[in-house]
Amino acid sequence: MKPSTCGILVTALASMVAAAPAVTAIDPPPTCTMIYGAPILALSDSAAINYLQLTNTYGAATLTDSGYHPQWDFTGGGIGVSGCVGTAPWLTIGTSNGPRKPLSWTRAEITTSWDAAYFKNVTAKATSSYSSTSTFLACRPKKGVISTSTPWKLYLLTDDTPAPAGSVPLYDVEVETCEKTQLFVEPIRG
Repeated sequence: MKPSTCGILVTALASMVAAAPAVTAIDPPPTCTMIYGAPILALSDSAAINYLQLTNTYGAATLTDSGYHPQWDFTGGGIGVSGCVGTAPWLTIGTSNGPRKPLSWTRAEITTSWDAAYFKNVTAKATSSYSSTSTFLACRPKKGVISTSTPWKLYLLTDDTPAPAGSVPLYDVEVETCEKTQLFVEPIRG
């Protein structure tokens, strides 16, 4: 190569390097470590549901025998699952014209009237529709075969009196199996 060509090439390379954006370190994607907490347990006089655990998946809230140990998020008066999921489920009180309010897990924090924390019973604070209560109703679903691991459907019980005339009956559960319970958030164990 001729010396003049080398000088032009070096000058061209130097101007390209000077014009190029500065190289920056690329941040690695965030790592997500699921922190295991403690279950929310049913505390009941009924041996059938005592110590069953609240599920934490989308859809109807149920009690089942084991496996649910997320870290709970109680911010803003809600009960949610904290962790790696951007749209973690939140426990929602449904509507009904009777004293049994169905509970479900939804993508948005709809119910903000929970009073809950670790080492404490879960309470639904008073609203314009009902008084403060920490009583829940767990009922076996209507199915042909029921095993010990079949989840129990969960309702907030807002009144101990019988359902008023005209209220929607519980068609999807075996009513004779329904048991009152409280829900207790166990403390996190280290």
